[in-house]
Amino acid sequence: YYRILAGETLPIYGAAEFAQTQDTQLLFFNTMGKDYRLAAGDVLRVTLRGLTESDASYKIGRDGNLILPSLAPFSVAGLTIAEAEGKLLDVLLYDDASASVYISLETARLITVQVSGAIKTPRTVAVPAYTPLSRGLAYAGGIKPTGSLRNIVLRDRDGNVDQVDFYDFLQSPEGANDPLVTDSSRVFVGNQGNTVAAIGFVARPGIYELAEGTSG
Repeated sequence: YYRILAGETLPIYGAAEFAQTQDTQLLFFNTMGKDYRLAAGDVLRVTLRGLTESDASYKIGRDGNLILPSLAPFSVAGLTIAEAEGKLLDVLLYDDASASVYISLETARLITVQVSGAIKTPRTVAVPAYTPLSRGLAYAGGIKPTGSLRNIVLRDRDGNVDQVDFYDFLQSPEGANDPLVTDSSRVFVGNQGNTVAAIGFVARPGIYELAEGTSG
């Protein structure tokens, strides 16, 4: 509408942030530290020191068990990395008082997320566990020019709903709401609401979407 009236095009505030192409081979949303909760499909790097020394990668099986040479399978599903370290260390200390263990996440498991609404390529995407919503949208091609950055609905498999306004995230990423997607969650991007054009002597000329219940 502004382009028709003024004969010029203004960028839509924040749209470029979610239009960045995402390299599906680069799984870097998994450096969550020791509070990362493990599940089937995660690949762990396990380093053992003491009478038995090794440094190798192991994948958590479908049953949630981690199987290491010369040790009975033990369940790590639902544990944090720190808890899994402690559990494995307890097993080793029975026979080796000098034993030490270090576990790190080598590759995060993939989860599925359904993305629909005003998105460029609505579809079900596979993303690394602990991927934030903002990057999950990039896997689906980004938000359409008519899509809302203030009205994004994230529903998890249990039916819990989170309404996300990404203007807070764009203006102050520290502490802003950019929730993590979970397996089998659904994302719906609503249509853009009322907007206002800001031009002239302003820091960021562009089209801004107004918060619900406000007017220009």
